[in-house]
Amino acid sequence: MTRTLRPRAAPAGPDISSDLAVFQLAVDVMEQALLVHDGYTILLSNARIGDLLGYPPELFEVGASTDRFIEFGASRGDYDGGATLALPQMREKMHRCEDYVTERIIPPDRIVRVDCRHRGGLAVVTYTDVTTARQAEESVAAAQVAAALSQRRLEEAIEALDDCFGLYDGDERLVLANSAYRALSPLVAPIMRPGTPYEALLRRAVETGFWPEDVLTKEEWVQKRLEVFREGDVDHVYKVEDGRWLLSRDRKLPGGERVSLRIDITTIKEREHELERSRKEIEELAQTDALTGLRNRRAFDENLMARTASASKANPLALILVDLDRFKPVNDTHGHPIGDALLQTLARRFRFTLRDDAVVARIGGDEFAILADVVDRADATALADRLRHAAMQEVSLDTVAVSVGASVGIAIAEGEKSGSDLLIAADKALYAAKAKGRDRCEIFDRALADENEQLLALEGELREALAADQFVLHYQPLHDLTTEEICGYEALIRWQHPKRGLLMPGAFVPQAEAIGLIDAIGRWVLERAARDFVNVSGGLSVSVNVSPLHLAMGDLVADVTEALRLSGLPPDRLEIEFTESALLSESCNVHAALDALRELGVRLVVDDFGTGYSSLAYLVKFPFSKIKIDQSFIEDMTDDRRAHDVIRSILNLSQALGVTVIAEGVETEAQLRQLVDDDCKAAQGYLLGRPEPIARIRPDQGQPG
Repeated sequence: MTRTLRPRAAPAGPDISSDLAVFQLAVDVMEQALLVHDGYTILLSNARIGDLLGYPPELFEVGASTDRFIEFGASRGDYDGGATLALPQMREKMHRCEDYVTERIIPPDRIVRVDCRHRGGLAVVTYTDVTTARQAEESVAAAQVAAALSQRRLEEAIEALDDCFGLYDGDERLVLANSAYRALSPLVAPIMRPGTPYEALLRRAVETGFWPEDVLTKEEWVQKRLEVFREGDVDHVYKVEDGRWLLSRDRKLPGGERVSLRIDITTIKEREHELERSRKEIEELAQTDALTGLRNRRAFDENLMARTASASKANPLALILVDLDRFKPVNDTHGHPIGDALLQTLARRFRFTLRDDAVVARIGGDEFAILADVVDRADATALADRLRHAAMQEVSLDTVAVSVGASVGIAIAEGEKSGSDLLIAADKALYAAKAKGRDRCEIFDRALADENEQLLALEGELREALAADQFVLHYQPLHDLTTEEICGYEALIRWQHPKRGLLMPGAFVPQAEAIGLIDAIGRWVLERAARDFVNVSGGLSVSVNVSPLHLAMGDLVADVTEALRLSGLPPDRLEIEFTESALLSESCNVHAALDALRELGVRLVVDDFGTGYSSLAYLVKFPFSKIKIDQSFIEDMTDDRRAHDVIRSILNLSQALGVTVIAEGVETEAQLRQLVDDDCKAAQGYLLGRPEPIARIRPDQGQPG
């Protein structure tokens, strides 16, 4: 009889129909405990955690808090420092993706290896029971040590060590010592025999002079060394007579024996010394100005805070700010090497001028700060004046002799000011010194504070005037004395102040120069004058006055070019007037600007000729189109023969150079007749026409309407 065999049904088991189920099954049968978390929540675990670590299931089930998991372990002592330290460390390692492997002792005596790997913002932790393996390793190690101690090759190995090695038994008696150990104390070496007590060696060392007598007595030193030796795990660093540094390291072995090492760390100590010296040098460099060798801004700020805090009425502190005047032209004319050498020379002068307890620092390109104890305001002012005179003295550098000026601001602290308040006060005093013409000292007080407030208010008003278009131009005609017709106009700025009415240039131009707004105002004048005259026919020119600062330090050529471009005014109809003082500078910037303006086609005019520093050199060097005789000569020409002679000389000179002369400030018929008789070609003044707005000039003929 035949039977049909059918497959036996598979025994009941977990549903492995999905990948997740298969994965969970694999995790559950692992011999290792597994935990996956994101730093806050447990995402995956297996039952081995409970078996291996002894944790309750609710602590490692999916969704459980990582904090509770770690807190439970910390409560049993699994983590050094407790949960307060363990939690931040765990998250910091996750943040840095720092993998680690460590071993923990799980009560009572299980050793578990913890292997943590970070991937994709998750921590995958496996726990492995290594108790048996570690016990086996320790047994093997103990057996190896015991075997090695019984073999002569251990002594040979110890003898070969460069470091000093001594072994003592549980009764503190010497077992063996290598040659290096004995050589460490030659006078003690004769009794370094097996069986000699450690205390006997110490006392022999004391008897032969080896003890730090400046610290302890002989007996105190012996007892201290015995105490250290008996503690077992102590390091001590000391220096021996031959200059070497030794690390004394005593270790107590499990069997009660003691290993005494003396390691030569001289190289390490020398390196530490070198590093400390380098650190101090770096710190010094960090507080030193590289060019002058003075303190830098960082060091100055630190000294300012410290010195201000200790100032009082009985011990006033002066802060003196020194800002060099005319330093930029030195750099521009002679180059930065000369400028640098000048700063170095002045730095030496300042140090020589000051007392030893003063602090002098370079806090800007050409700005210095001094902190000095003073007796009173007069003492501070006298010191500031000495510094100013030191800066003003001519400096000979190679084949060049240069000189600068200095504006100085002073503020005094008597315990009522903070460092920042003192600096602000000194800065206000410096600001006032510059605004009052430079090359002077100003000390901060209430009156100066009021002046500063007025200057600051004026600065704000000037900025507002630019933004609100409060400036206006009036144009004064220039007359051809031969044809008796208008041959051009001079643009004169006015400020239509909302409260003070129409202001003349003298009321605001010097302040605009002091606070650095003259470039912006000059740019506005150029653009407005060019736009106003582009529609005035007859080829009439318009003349614009330019500040010396705009010429020397601004970008005058670019401003003129832009004004011509925006307006469409032909270059030969624009005249730029310079005072003689502006032309005195030997700056490369000034020469380059004049050359560029000439190439542009703009006409150049010397204004106020004959006042102060007249020079034929620049008249020859630069092809000026016109010379304006200063009105002071015109005013006196009919009554003062010398003034008349000067005018005739200028007329003869201009005729020889082919330059037109314009007489300024003609106000009487007598003056006009005399100029015509002297063959002066052009003039301007109230007699011939007052300044008027552009609306009063007829566009078709350029004549006043």
